[in-house]
Amino acid sequence: MARGLIDGKQARKYAAWVGKSANTEIYNRFILENIRVGKNIKICDLCCGSGVTLELLGNRSGEITGVDASGEMIKICTEKFKNNSRINLVLSPAEKTGLGANYFDYVIIRMGLHHIREKETAMDEILRILRPGGKVVVIDKYYTNKQRYHFWEFLSALARFDISSFDQFVESKERNELSLSAKFCILKREYLPKKHAKQVFMFVLKKLSRKSSSHRADKTRKQKNAGNKRRD
Repeated sequence: MARGLIDGKQARKYAAWVGKSANTEIYNRFILENIRVGKNIKICDLCCGSGVTLELLGNRSGEITGVDASGEMIKICTEKFKNNSRINLVLSPAEKTGLGANYFDYVIIRMGLHHIREKETAMDEILRILRPGGKVVVIDKYYTNKQRYHFWEFLSALARFDISSFDQFVESKERNELSLSAKFCILKREYLPKKHAKQVFMFVLKKLSRKSSSHRADKTRKQKNAGNKRRD
């Protein structure tokens, strides 16, 4: 279930400005530096939005599938990429895409993870659709202090979901890395300079074997429980 699904007229407004931030080139460069492109490469752009990453990779990959839970975002992408036969579009939540198992060489999720309430379920789905040895490029953000949200983020949150879910936005570096490393090996991590309690991170993850994944999940659960006891 999405925390804040961007749909309807709001999606059109979002599409008009997204991809024009000061960090866009940083994100694009990170993606291109950490994936291998070619006609036999299959990529899934999860939470593809209005297609910024699809546009970046549409002519570089043999097959790229954009997935989003917003019907309007998929409509925008359909209009934008109607002449590109390499791009497939799927209207579906990230937690249950309906895509084939062990299929993709790469999954990219760019500024989409924080919109998902069931983050662990989404990561399980990424694990399922990735081929053995496949990689994930995650670019996202979290907040280190709930009292210092940007005002528009606060209003947006109030409009879209319950106030009790604010704690899911507030993370620490350790908790964020712990949740991502439960089923994946972290190959690379980069953090951009923190601004107004907002921390942007860029990770490259590798799919673990089922045995290693199970072992890590058990270890992560114990570490989380220990951390919760300390906070109590």
